[in-house]
Amino acid sequence: MSGLNMAATRGLNFGSEVIFTYGPLGFLKTPLVWYSDLSALTFMYQAATFYLFVFFMVRLFRKRVSDLVACLIAFLFVACVPGIDYAVGIAVMWAFIALTDGKLSDREKWLLVVLGGVFSAAECQMKISTGPLVFLVLLLGLKGSGARIRDLSAFVSIFVGSYLALWLATGQVLGDLPSYVRDSVDLFTGYSGAMSAPGVSDLAIIAIAGAAIGTTVWAWFGEYPSNQNRILATLIAALVCFSFYKEGVVRAGHSHLVIGLTAIAVVWLSVPIRARLLSASVAGLVLISAISINQFPYSGQIDMLANIKSAAEGARTLLDSNRRQEIVDQGRARLRSYYAIDPEVLRQIGDQPVSVDPYEIAAAWAYDLNWSPLPVFQNYSAYTERLDEINSESISSSNGPTRILRSNISTFDSGDPVEALDGRYRGWDPPRQQITTICNFIPTLTTETWQVLSRTNQRCDSPVPAGEVEARSGETVSVPAPGKQEMVFARIHGLNESGFEILKSILYKPGAITATTSDGASYRLIRTTASDGLMLRSNGIEGQNHGPFAQIPQTTTLKINGATGNLKIEFFRMGVAKLAADTPLGEGA
Repeated sequence: MSGLNMAATRGLNFGSEVIFTYGPLGFLKTPLVWYSDLSALTFMYQAATFYLFVFFMVRLFRKRVSDLVACLIAFLFVACVPGIDYAVGIAVMWAFIALTDGKLSDREKWLLVVLGGVFSAAECQMKISTGPLVFLVLLLGLKGSGARIRDLSAFVSIFVGSYLALWLATGQVLGDLPSYVRDSVDLFTGYSGAMSAPGVSDLAIIAIAGAAIGTTVWAWFGEYPSNQNRILATLIAALVCFSFYKEGVVRAGHSHLVIGLTAIAVVWLSVPIRARLLSASVAGLVLISAISINQFPYSGQIDMLANIKSAAEGARTLLDSNRRQEIVDQGRARLRSYYAIDPEVLRQIGDQPVSVDPYEIAAAWAYDLNWSPLPVFQNYSAYTERLDEINSESISSSNGPTRILRSNISTFDSGDPVEALDGRYRGWDPPRQQITTICNFIPTLTTETWQVLSRTNQRCDSPVPAGEVEARSGETVSVPAPGKQEMVFARIHGLNESGFEILKSILYKPGAITATTSDGASYRLIRTTASDGLMLRSNGIEGQNHGPFAQIPQTTTLKINGATGNLKIEFFRMGVAKLAADTPLGEGA
């Protein structure tokens, strides 16, 4: 989130300078104080979505129970259930109210057309995974409200107009919009294959799958004024439940599972039910919520006095710019203590445009560095060949950063210093970008925790073929030895999904592919970038023999595990010019 706030403050362009799973308004999604003015906007948006969520929940239940009980249910839900996505919840409940009423008044209909169009446009520029879902849910709800073609056209027109207005208001360029859309599609479609990770029990996965299927079926048996609305309601339930089921099983951590279960619970409670089924509705809601709470114990805010005090403190912070600035200053001080960057490292960077590798972006904010990120500014998100290529081009461009601040991962994550997110090898994450970095940057200062890389002239020769091997999963192959001042890298083909794997990826998630090196270590491979070139061995390239900042594993063998088809491994040699004798190198480089 620090990166999104810096991008917004510094006017970076999405689609050309920034590529991420959040858009130009993404900073509104997390109520943290990075910059005083942006935090005020964030608090206002967070408060608005919270109160709208509560309003719609009370509106839903007051037709089934008394007003007092409806308010109590809404309070208990937001106080006890963790991981609520308020924006999606608002869209779901708003749509189900429209579907249940069947024919909204002209006033209510135009509120949905105008406010719903603006709301979904804003959400689409916040988070690419949920924004389009909000738009579709509200569109389907509008369709079931008795809307005519002109109403639907107005909704879409207001959405498009609001989207363009917000795009320009955030300082974006219209010419970047096609690239932004294409980048978003890359990030969205590549997510499941690249970001899947284990973390919860099979029983928990079964629970969320059962909740998603059961809620979709439950939606069909709701009480609607027409069969069309029954179909629309079931379609909304299927879209939301499947989306958040995937949220829960792809990253498969407890927090993601809870977010998925909570969204499914909101769908469940939105279904209009007959009076005789009220007990079943409450029981189902309690069951789904209980599973969610079990997976992620949450203290909540049952204490109403504490809630009132917290709201008052939030209002005070919102209205007092000096207080917000104090929070900013305190946050910078805490992060500086945490990162403890050596003064000499800061001197080496100076005012030079600097990128942070691989993902401790908050360091640039804490020390107010001249942050000049690669477009995909979190390395782990460059998980398609195209995104890897975009970052690689930025590394080699004279308009790219002139310094790279690289962190020792083990210092901040307490893990293996050569492993990146989900057990990936940091020198392959992503592969082409890391090769291009070695070709265009040299280490000029290295401490135990940080390394500074400085731009140099392009120092790599064109790759030369060094052999080709056909192999199957689990088969060990030898890696050619590099010559003097050379590196050897491999392009691996045949990892693409096919047949049953594609279906499994859609309905669940693909199986993991790993690469085992000669020292017995195994690293997660990303199928879509394995053909970009995995650095394997080198000879005479400074800083690459060993240590937490080495990007080349120096493996004499390679074994790919988890693939189902035949593999083709192409090896290449590439000469890398030696540094000049007077190039300043820090200790350990």
